[in-house]
Amino acid sequence: MMVAGSPSGIVALGYRRSLIELRNNLGSLPGHLMFPVIAVVTISIVRHSDALVGRGGSFGNYALIGILLINTLLSGVMGAASTVMQERMDGTLLRSSCLPHGTTAYAISKVLSHFQLALTAFVVALPLLWLVTGRTALSPVSTAVLLVVAPAGLLSLLPLAVVVGAMLRSPRQLSLASISVMLIGAASGAFHPIAGSGGLSQAGAMTLPTFWVSASLRNALLPESSHSGDPSDLTVLLGGLIAALVWLVIGISLARRALRRASRCSGGRRGSARHKACEGGQRARRTGPQNPRAAGARACHQAATRRRRRSTMQTRQRSIAR
Repeated sequence: MMVAGSPSGIVALGYRRSLIELRNNLGSLPGHLMFPVIAVVTISIVRHSDALVGRGGSFGNYALIGILLINTLLSGVMGAASTVMQERMDGTLLRSSCLPHGTTAYAISKVLSHFQLALTAFVVALPLLWLVTGRTALSPVSTAVLLVVAPAGLLSLLPLAVVVGAMLRSPRQLSLASISVMLIGAASGAFHPIAGSGGLSQAGAMTLPTFWVSASLRNALLPESSHSGDPSDLTVLLGGLIAALVWLVIGISLARRALRRASRCSGGRRGSARHKACEGGQRARRTGPQNPRAAGARACHQAATRRRRRSTMQTRQRSIAR
């Protein structure tokens, strides 16, 4: 049996809320799939026009992997960021923060709901990508590594998407965030091999979860001649899990602080008043019934204030009558 205030109870509350949001957002799944399907079909036609020098593969194969990765990042990361930004502006985040452990449950629900939605689009587009890359048979080891590293890498970035959504102040800033996501995908070697680049840039790319996700995609879906310079499956598995764990811990620690700060700043003056009322309700629930002596002193102070106001109004009326 799970206690309401325990960590398992908070996670269960966030998971139930994520299932509700996933059911409400399933209608947007065709929109997430339209772009990768069109891009995969187009590049599969022209992919043999530009060969990678000394690699035996084609630029189109790398582009196919990059398109799937960028689409997964945009549908998951930017979807979570835009949802948090909208709900911060309309007061949903503030109402959630009024509940016990509401901020934590809210963050868990956003991460899990958009993770499930992006993972569904990723799994649906994966067979199409395998059909057009030209690989005849799947390696069981590479496929198993892909099924572990890709979800872990996506999940590790979603708490940071919550942070971005809590920091954005207008929908116009969302385009800058989407450009940043594309730059991260490009820097991690999603569209081109980075084995021949400088040691500093390659080391920086290996700290990103997207590098290991793209490497697992190439090892599982592309012919061996196209990814001869990529790390082995064991290296991809260990490196992907370590990078995902580090980014997940950083994202979770930042997400809670960003959501609490955003809930305090949301809504302007009205939002501040609502937040103070919510904090008063939470404080009353934590401290229990108030001291009767303090309540009596407060009542006497309010009565004295009313008498002073009544006396002031009577004085003004007499001066007007004179």
